[in-house]
Amino acid sequence: MKAAFTKKFGSSKDKWQRFCHALKASPFLMGKRTGFKASLDWVLKFDTLQRLLEGDLGVERLLDQKEVQPREAVRESLLEAAIPCEEKAFRLTLCKALGEDVYQNWFAQAAVTLTADTVTLSVTTPFFRDYVDTYFSLEVLKLTGKKLIVQITPEKE
Repeated sequence: MKAAFTKKFGSSKDKWQRFCHALKASPFLMGKRTGFKASLDWVLKFDTLQRLLEGDLGVERLLDQKEVQPREAVRESLLEAAIPCEEKAFRLTLCKALGEDVYQNWFAQAAVTLTADTVTLSVTTPFFRDYVDTYFSLEVLKLTGKKLIVQITPEKE
């Protein structure tokens, strides 16, 4: 296991975790399509492991996706960002309350304007606007006591 973790995953807990989730998501490996169910010993054989990493046997090629920032890196980058203190506090609050993945996907790229009673997010598409407004307005109100306004501002080319 240690050899696989070091050689195939570069000692990255994130890559290992994504790999385990990919295994769990495979109906074949979980025995849902046949009587076969993968064992840890079988998965960790280097030839089997290589096949799995290449997307064989019903496993998605999750490890080729963009690297996810380490958990602390998101908060650290917010702390170091050259943005006003109030905006920084707002972003850190969202990140902590909603989780770093949600923050990265829905709020990191949005421009933020804060007033005494509102938070205005500028996003790039109608879908983005509608999704954030529908799923996060109440959360922002609970967390900050401010009404969320989501508006579209086209991306600059």
